[in-house]
Amino acid sequence: GGGGGGTSNPRGGGTRQTDASRTGHELPLLYGRPEKGRKRRRGRGGMMVPPSRGREARRRAFLRRVLLTTVGGVLLVSYFRSGETGGEAELANSVEDFNDWKLLRADRKRQRQEQQNEQQNQHAQQGKDRQLEHEMTAGDGGGGVDQKASSSWELPFVHIVNTRFMQSQGTLKTLGWARLYLFKAFCLSTMIHQTSQDFLWIIKTDPNLNGEILAAFVEMLRPYPNYYLVGSEHNYLIGHETGAWRGGIEGGDLLTSPIYTGDVHLLERAHAAQNDRIVLESRLDADDGLVTGYLEYVQRTALEKLGATDAKEDDEDGALTLQEQQRQQERPKWMYWCSRQNAEWFADPTLDVGATNAVQHTRLCVTPGITIGFPIGTRYEEVKQFPHDRIIKDLGKEGNGCGVANSTDCINLVQAFPMMAVRSRTPTSAGMMGIRMDEKDALPEEKRLLLWKLLQSPKHFNIDAEDVRIANRFIYQNIVEIAKDNLKGQCTPGHSCKLSSKEQLQQLTELALMQRKGESIDEPRLVVLEDRAELKQAKE
Repeated sequence: GGGGGGTSNPRGGGTRQTDASRTGHELPLLYGRPEKGRKRRRGRGGMMVPPSRGREARRRAFLRRVLLTTVGGVLLVSYFRSGETGGEAELANSVEDFNDWKLLRADRKRQRQEQQNEQQNQHAQQGKDRQLEHEMTAGDGGGGVDQKASSSWELPFVHIVNTRFMQSQGTLKTLGWARLYLFKAFCLSTMIHQTSQDFLWIIKTDPNLNGEILAAFVEMLRPYPNYYLVGSEHNYLIGHETGAWRGGIEGGDLLTSPIYTGDVHLLERAHAAQNDRIVLESRLDADDGLVTGYLEYVQRTALEKLGATDAKEDDEDGALTLQEQQRQQERPKWMYWCSRQNAEWFADPTLDVGATNAVQHTRLCVTPGITIGFPIGTRYEEVKQFPHDRIIKDLGKEGNGCGVANSTDCINLVQAFPMMAVRSRTPTSAGMMGIRMDEKDALPEEKRLLLWKLLQSPKHFNIDAEDVRIANRFIYQNIVEIAKDNLKGQCTPGHSCKLSSKEQLQQLTELALMQRKGESIDEPRLVVLEDRAELKQAKE
């Protein structure tokens, strides 16, 4: 239904005004507006395909020639008609004014760049100052932890949500804008509407991120004191560097890095509470989203399963009672939360708001929302870490338990909601896996419509159809530049380095260029060249 019901048909039925009040900010409209009167042509099988870009390019070139010819003609006519009245002087003045205008533009551009550099230098200096303060505290025997700050942390847990954005790829401008549109449409929207905001969201990006993208990103996150945009290339837990929030390594890195948004004092208190509170660390990619009740569910079940020691149950000498000792023995030393189900969104040039589908796995954890819980007293080194596709399979093996008799108590397979997460499948992905929906696995049309309404529902994901429409349009109007940037970003630290990804991106670039030139393509689809391990994982 594209009528007045507040939803939008994924087949392109209706439109809606942009809901800017939800986030308070709008990204710059880089993709341009569609022109009136342009009709779509029909391709093979009667399907509607977008109009050729060749005519548009020729029209723009023609307009440029007309504009240049007109400007030149006006200058020449003014020169010859002036004749004896100082025409040469007037022409010279016109050229001088034009040169002054060019110099003014260059000066303004230089000033903007200087302001951006100054802001980045200020953030870097603040990071150095915090590092010095951190080292001085550690030198005083405090281990870098302020006990007074720790006692001021009121929650029984510290919940960290980790997200990566354009790390080691900060200069790839078109790819960065595309990912920022996806972040706004899927990731930010679902995080703003989480039913519990008792978490710190750490978004790590390239310290050299493009200045325009950085400014838009900062403006987007500024209203939220517990949302942190940090210039850091360091990542922790599951396949990354050694360390975590428990133990102070991760918090120490943040406090010595440029922090562009968020309340630094709140971050310092959370860092100080690393050892005497339950610690939860969740993963969320920048183009994915979580159902709005997910983080609250994890926090509530963590208190039930990993609950802190109750001081009232100590005896007079401060030792634990037998009841509390037994409870601690039954408590897992660590715990995982994950989901096996998610919705998928595909960018599609033939559909206004893209396409949706649903996936259900049996023995595979999807990446959005994977969480590791540390009870009080558990050190980072004691926690078993598994890749997302091995968590369920390896937990049952001998020696991989969490200290309890039944290994199923080491993991919570979240099934509390109709749909747990949504994942974007677009050419902005470094791995390029599953970016096209396989029709044989697609839901029936009526169920896909219901899924799209679920994603827009305020009770579930609260995704705005207009944000999705903008992201979808930007991706396919800039597909060649995005694919080229993604090729440049392959094999950078922390990103995919598969031959199949490079081949897909190369094919995507060639197909998009052919479509722009108006050449006919019999089968405009990508040939997915996956290795055996990828095929096995996809089947599972």
